Amino acid sequence: MTSSILVVEDDLNMQELIVEFLEDEGYMAQGASSSKDALSLASRIKFDLVITDVRMAGVDGVDGFVLLKKKLPDLKCIVITGYADTDAPARAIKIEIDDYLHKPFKLDELLAVVNRVLNANSLAAYYYKIIEKAPAKLFSAAVSFFKKDKAAALDHSRIRVFQGFYVAIRSNLIPVNSANGVFVKLMTYDQEYKDYLASPDGESAKSLQRDYDQLFEFLTALARSKAQMLGGKRLPATKFRALYNAVQNGEITPEQLQLAPTLKKVNPKDLAGSPELLELQQKLWGAA
Repeated sequence: MTSSILVVEDDLNMQELIVEFLEDEGYMAQGASSSKDALSLASRIKFDLVITDVRMAGVDGVDGFVLLKKKLPDLKCIVITGYADTDAPARAIKIEIDDYLHKPFKLDELLAVVNRVLNANSLAAYYYKIIEKAPAKLFSAAVSFFKKDKAAALDHSRIRVFQGFYVAIRSNLIPVNSANGVFVKLMTYDQEYKDYLASPDGESAKSLQRDYDQLFEFLTALARSKAQMLGGKRLPATKFRALYNAVQNGEITPEQLQLAPTLKKVNPKDLAGSPELLELQQKLWGAA
């Protein structure tokens, strides 16, 4: 079935350009010039994705997505903006948008993001099949991640931290040194998650969920303030910089980023039977 996309943009030339481009690429696309018009369309059409500008008259694009989500709970969102707004990205992270693009961008870049967001479930299923065949002791947490129970509070808290971290880097509002510190915390929590899977109990789940939730709030505050994260451990700067740049440039998807903590610790020799994971490890962390 062809995906349906809503483009919310008050610049009519930009709106028409994006709509026509997406239609040429085989998508069903409709334009709206305000959040109010978008809500009217959403009452008649079941959209799969909204691409929305931030600044516009009335309700802005971020708050507009919140209202659209009430009508369409499965709606995905890509925010586009030409302004260095420090508040919008933090709010976008908070409401769990899927990606963030700064204007000006190339239409091919937008298309790559649209394709990735709309096919996220397929990409997750692809990695699930691959890591199922990998050594269980290495990838227990990753298998659980891609076979996640969306109703489980712990899994939801874990998912939104990774997604928020991805968007925080993409929105250019979390400096590389701060992102490095957050990622090390994610690596620590992932190890605790593996330990929890080996011996699950309710108290451990609650404690780990609190850790993920606190990290998510901290991440949102960093994005809002552009402050540096002080203290804490870091990975070697040049090693992490490559990962950070790859996320910023859209060369790595959120699904691939979710495997980064595990693949950072795995010996390449243990991936000899999984060329796909070995290739991804090199893409994320470079050749050993």
